[in-house]
Amino acid sequence: MRRKTKILFLLLIACPLFVFAQENNFQKQTAIEEAVEFFGDQFGEDSDYSVIVEDLEYFSENPINLNQVTAEQLERLHFLSSYTIQSILDYRSTYGEIYSPYELIAVEGIREELLQRLLPFVTAGPVEAMKERFYYADHQIIGRIQRTLPISVGYQPKADSLSAAYPGNPYKYYLRYSLSVNDKIKAGFTGENDAGEEFFFGSNPRGFDFYSAYASFSGDKWLKNLVVGDYHMRMGQGLILWTGWGKSKSSEVLSIRNTGQGTRGYTSADENRFLRGFAAELRTGRIDFHLFYSNHKIDGSVVNNEEDNVDEAVSSLQSSGLHRTES
Repeated sequence: MRRKTKILFLLLIACPLFVFAQENNFQKQTAIEEAVEFFGDQFGEDSDYSVIVEDLEYFSENPINLNQVTAEQLERLHFLSSYTIQSILDYRSTYGEIYSPYELIAVEGIREELLQRLLPFVTAGPVEAMKERFYYADHQIIGRIQRTLPISVGYQPKADSLSAAYPGNPYKYYLRYSLSVNDKIKAGFTGENDAGEEFFFGSNPRGFDFYSAYASFSGDKWLKNLVVGDYHMRMGQGLILWTGWGKSKSSEVLSIRNTGQGTRGYTSADENRFLRGFAAELRTGRIDFHLFYSNHKIDGSVVNNEEDNVDEAVSSLQSSGLHRTES
């Protein structure tokens, strides 16, 4: 009887801890989803939010210390305007240490709604020496199988043939693995196969129709960033160079400005809008040098000369990433 009592007592202790952990994770996930919904008003329906989700997931597990945060870190929250970021830094410079994240309500430009969106990703504590914990790594694996019902006409046999228009099955497959070591060393792999595309046979004997991978290192001295593999480059407001998503409209007038963030590893499943090769950001004093090389084939519609059976020109670029018909 005593043993049963002890076991029951331990279960009563463990259950509240388990429920608290589940509730805490649910709150973090809800905060990320609400932030992504906020961006839905600023980007198109086909925009990719993988960079946003990746940053918000990292800061939900590793909240930003407001007493030693930099402008670059605040930019990675994505929903803060440059005016609000500068207001936070000016407030800290004027009044000193911030004792609670709720103190941000006194910062010019931060309303109650924005404060609630910030709380899951920030904290306030004493300034501590940054410890490089390169022995600690975060691993993340995401897999997804998707299918649309009812089945489309393209998967049904044609009237004049026993085969369907699409050679593959109606399932869409997605797999992503990411590694992060102290937000300094990162690596990732992405595989994606659209519905209707062959999977491990035919034109795709090696599995996925699209593969992407990268490895990156962020330094604090002259080498600011180094990326090998697939990557994004965002500089200026898109007038210099910009790959991936960008803001197009917003109800917040001061949020229309894009945050460049330089070079980053590519984690999306979009098959065209990225660079492939290597890139390095070098810093000397207040001057940054960007060196990069890219060689990446993208999809296009080709105009064919029927008489000579020769490809003459590319009439348009395709961004769907679908490779399930001969054309």
